[in-house]
Formats: sequence, structure tokens, C-alpha cells
Amino acid sequence: MQMHNYDVDAIGVAKRPPFFDKMVSEAQSWTGTTAPAASIMTLLSAGFAPIMRRDTLMPLSHKARSYLTSLVAKIHTDNWRSGHATLRVRNAELALHWQCTERQVRAVLQDLENAGLLIRRYDHLNRRQWMSGIDLAPLGMMLNDLAEANAAAKERFRGDYQSLRHDRDETDVLYEKKTSGDPEEFCPHKYNVQAYPAAKQQPVQPQAGCVIDPPPPPTGAQDETILHGIIAHCPQLPAMAGNSSPSPAPTDFVRAAQTILHRDHSDLRPSAWEAAVKRHGAIPCIAAVAVAAAKPADRSGSAIGNRTAYLAKMLASQQLRQTVMSQLRGLKREKRPVNAYSNS
Repeated sequence: MQMHNYDVDAIGVAKRPPFFDKMVSEAQSWTGTTAPAASIMTLLSAGFAPIMRRDTLMPLSHKARSYLTSLVAKIHTDNWRSGHATLRVRNAELALHWQCTERQVRAVLQDLENAGLLIRRYDHLNRRQWMSGIDLAPLGMMLNDLAEANAAAKERFRGDYQSLRHDRDETDVLYEKKTSGDPEEFCPHKYNVQAYPAAKQQPVQPQAGCVIDPPPPPTGAQDETILHGIIAHCPQLPAMAGNSSPSPAPTDFVRAAQTILHRDHSDLRPSAWEAAVKRHGAIPCIAAVAVAAAKPADRSGSAIGNRTAYLAKMLASQQLRQTVMSQLRGLKREKRPVNAYSNS
């Protein structure tokens, strides 16, 4: 019997949605679908169109779609074609498959039934077995509409993608025409050279060996921050290069790093230095030289024996700017002995 949208069986009470009777009558007229189970699973899991709930008229959540897809996977394709898309499985098996409790399984099945996607059929003993089970006929009835909505959404997505490609191609053509003269005249949002000063920076070409002369000026806010970090955390750097000025200028720190590079790192491969300068700029590479000169010990606490190898490892880093900034901040917390720099 029924009482206030509840089905009262011999054991227990099952709450039903208000449109339950209409959904059952519609499901009885469903004769099956020609779509294989794999296509239905793809439509549910990777479809472009949302599945609308029947109770709230809102899209079905991704988690609920994943549960529904797992139910569809347990029904054979022949059952979908014959119109008998009924799954007979215990809540304990679903709980083991979904990695949840049986109480959560009952809540999920009730939520999917409230959404109008399945029917929980029970026998006179309130069990889902024999002719009872989880009937997915309501889902089968909306497969055609869902497939059409998915095709329309996919076509809209393809149109938006083509439109974006067309706009990008027009921007590229305009950029090529404008940059044939002065590149400073054209700065669209995609090629905003003014907003990114590093884009205007020309690669610094080293001269003989690993020496850069004259010292390059800072380019951009990041380079200025790195240069300030060298001045703040490596105050002894000019003295290491023989500069005894009491108040050295920022360019003195750059020249000191270059002197140390030329004097104490002659074994460094020029190709490694050139690649680092081309990828990251000159200021971060000079900061790596300053760190290698001023760092008293490595991570293990022991003195650095081969500082050239230590410098080469830093220059090979893909994130050299972040590496040197972290090392410079670490110098502030480390105790520096007087003879901090030793290549032996």
C-alpha cells in the first residue's frame, strides 16, 4: 500500500518522489535502445551536455554521474536492447565497489531515484531480487534526448574553438605586420611587451670564456629584487674580489661576481654559462656566482669542496631565479666564517 508518497512493504519503508507513479508508468512503455552499454557509459561520463534532475531541474553532480555510470556498466548490452535494464545487486556489493557504507549506498540510490533516473523495485519482503532490482528504464528513455543535447553542445564547443583559432590567427598576422618595423609600436594583450619587460630583454652574449663585460643593468622587478638580495645577504662579496671600498655601489657587486667567476671558476664550461644566461638572464646567473662564493656550507653542514661544481648545478636548475632567492635568504640565517670562500 501507499501512504503519503511512501511505499510500505512487509519490512521497512521506502520514500518515493512525488512523480513516482508517473515515472513507473512511463518506464513500462520503454522497449529498449540500440546503443551499446559502452556508448551509454561514454555519454554519461564524458558527455558535453548536463543531465538534468527531474526534481530540482538542476544539472546532476559529477559524483552522482559517476555512480550512475558504474550502475550502467553492470548491465549487459543485450538487456539494454531488450528493454530489461534491471540490475540485481546487493547494497553490500555496491558499497564495496564504491568504497562507502551501505547507508551511503541507500542515500545515493534514493537521490538518483529522486532525480528521475532509476526506480528501486522491491518484492513483498522488501528485497531487490528475482523480478525486482534497480530499474534503469527512466535513464534509457532519456538517452535519445541526451544524445541530441550532447551533439548540439559538442557543435557549439567546436564553433567556439574555431572562433578562438580565427581570432588568434588574425592577431598573429597583425603582429607579424606590425613587428616588421618597430616592435615597440604594437603591444596587444597577448604580446604585451610593456607589461613583461623580460620580453624586451636581448640575450646577453658572453665574450671569451664565461666573462660578461660590461656588467648588465637589471631588467625588470625580479632582477632588481635579486640584486638587492645580493647586496643585503652578501655584503662581503666586493671584498672577496679585492674591492676595499667602505660603501660599494650595486655595480661593484656585479663586477665582483664577474671577477670571482673569471678568477675561481675557470673550469666551468662556457656552454653551461651561456645556456643559463640565455634562459634566465644575466642577473640570476651572477647571483648564483655570489651564492657559490659566500655560502659557507652545503645542506649537510659540511664545507663546500668544489664550488665550481656547486655553481654548475645551480646554473642547470630550471628555476634559477627561485633557487638563488632561496639561497640568498638562507645566507642570512647561516653563520659565515672569515674564510668563507675556499676552493680547496
